Amino acid sequence: MIIVAPALLLITATIFCLFPPRRINYWYGYRTSYSMQNQEIWDYANKTAANYFFLFSLILLFIDLILMLLINDDELGLIISLFA
Repeated sequence: MIIVAPALLLITATIFCLFPPRRINYWYGYRTSYSMQNQEIWDYANKTAANYFFLFSLILLFIDLILMLLINDDELGLIISLFA
């Protein structure tokens, strides 16, 4: 069950990599005041952000898989209840 969040992040990152925003907008993409200055900066910032998003999603998924193998369900439930 804990693997759902990293999997959703990975799916979102994949969509962001495959369908980057083409034009500067206020709804979709890596939006900062600097990245929205012109189209060239916008394209570079969104490409870089998508790549990092994908990379960190993979890392998080890998860490979760390792934790699932190392920690049994009872201990995992206790750990989650402590932080929830």
